[in-house]
Amino acid sequence: MKKTKTLVLSIIFILSIILAGCGSNQASNENSDSGEKTYKLKMAGHVPDSHPSSLAMKKLVDRIKEESDGRIEIQMFPNNQLGDYSTVYEEVSRGTIDMALISVPTQLDKLLGITYLPYLVSNYEEAKKVYSPDNYIYSLLTDVHAKQSVKLLGFHMEGFGGIGSKKEIQNIFDSNANKDITLRVPQMLLFNQPMEDLGFRTTGIPYADLYTALQTGVADGWTGGSSSSNYEGFRDAIKYYYQTNDFMDASSILISDSLWKELSEEDQKLIQSVATDTMNESFEIAAKNEQSYRDKMAEEGIDVTEFSAEELTKLAELARTNTWPKLEEEYGKDVIQKIKESIEQ
Repeated sequence: MKKTKTLVLSIIFILSIILAGCGSNQASNENSDSGEKTYKLKMAGHVPDSHPSSLAMKKLVDRIKEESDGRIEIQMFPNNQLGDYSTVYEEVSRGTIDMALISVPTQLDKLLGITYLPYLVSNYEEAKKVYSPDNYIYSLLTDVHAKQSVKLLGFHMEGFGGIGSKKEIQNIFDSNANKDITLRVPQMLLFNQPMEDLGFRTTGIPYADLYTALQTGVADGWTGGSSSSNYEGFRDAIKYYYQTNDFMDASSILISDSLWKELSEEDQKLIQSVATDTMNESFEIAAKNEQSYRDKMAEEGIDVTEFSAEELTKLAELARTNTWPKLEEEYGKDVIQKIKESIEQ
């Protein structure tokens, strides 16, 4: 009996340690010699250590530690170590994870996916304007995140999307032409509708099943990924890659609103400044990475097609004319109209 009681007490003790470690570290603040608060925080990511987003996160946490004279230490947890991006977002909302650089899930509010609006931007110059803090998209998403008790610090550009295919695509600019190709699309109207409007047959195959679907012919190609995704995951399953720039894969730099409100104005300015610099640097880094991966695909024998600025503008006009009105019911006519105005400014 004593052994059983001892075992139970030991298990309770171990569980209490584990549970204590699962909470946010912000509560263990102490005062530094200067009288200012010190912080030991957790920041989560969903991509591997070598991914540009993880490298950007490493630079961000190092800068914050240096510029705060070591008062703000942030421990990185990339590669889904604290859960996938849906779980991480909910934990940031609760304040049990302090910060994150992740793709944003849409289950809590469908407007969180509005950055995937087809041809929201069609080149990096447009992206710099549309994703800037003084533009409508940034303001809209700041408010949407705030409803979830999350503070948006900035975006991080991963690169433009494209189409990977086993078949050559004919008449891509003719929205009335049947492409005779079945494309896998992410299970979101923002991806499905524009591809159907261009004349593709679509199927909502989960990403985990995409490779097999391409191998077996269930899908002839896919959209929803950048050049890096096509190279890293599907270079031996596709023969053609088209840099259509149909969406920008933009992750978000986030912080728990409860932590943000606890920070001094000086610390808020420091963290926001570093996050803004991270966002601004990501445009150039993403552009370089895109070209690098297109070159790698070409070396593998994949036929890579890049389009001129005029051709991309035509694709953007097709989406904005034909597809955007169909998305108004889902995301709000007022929202789509304000996005249009922000692009035309």
